[in-house]
Amino acid sequence: MIAKCIAYTIPKSRKKYIIPILEKLRDVNYTFNEINELQKDGKIENRSNGIDLFSYLMRNERDNRNPPPGFQTFLQGILNANIPIEWIGNKKVKELMLLSQADPKWKDQSSPIALNESKPKKLSIAERLQAFSSPETKPVKKELKKTFSDPETTSDKQQWTSWEETKRLPETLSWKTWRN
Repeated sequence: MIAKCIAYTIPKSRKKYIIPILEKLRDVNYTFNEINELQKDGKIENRSNGIDLFSYLMRNERDNRNPPPGFQTFLQGILNANIPIEWIGNKKVKELMLLSQADPKWKDQSSPIALNESKPKKLSIAERLQAFSSPETKPVKKELKKTFSDPETTSDKQQWTSWEETKRLPETLSWKTWRN
């Protein structure tokens, strides 16, 4: 019955994975009761909802909201059941699964905020300015290509950067010169 309810909330391209995921979860003792709450070894995960869990698992959220209640336990079940990453639709969850495979400490995190912590911290404007002004992060000067539009860098052999500049050239150019 829960599979039918889940099918209404996830993208059509992911519906084929509902039954296999539910079966693999059941093999590692993760089930859903009659009111769609997640149960791990018979212990109910309070305020969890299987439909919300699958919806979050299978679709990318446009806003950076927190995962639904019980998602960390659900994700632990997904990892224990060895669900293929290709079956998952949420990019954040895929990233977290890859991190947990590479580093076991990610697998044991119990905080539901762990998904948001995996992203790099955004720097404030003051922090960015400080980072740019430090001597270690000085940009390397690039050698500018001599162009027709920049009078400081022009030479006897003038080059051009746009079609408008080539129209202003005093003489017509051969195809080989223009192409190069």
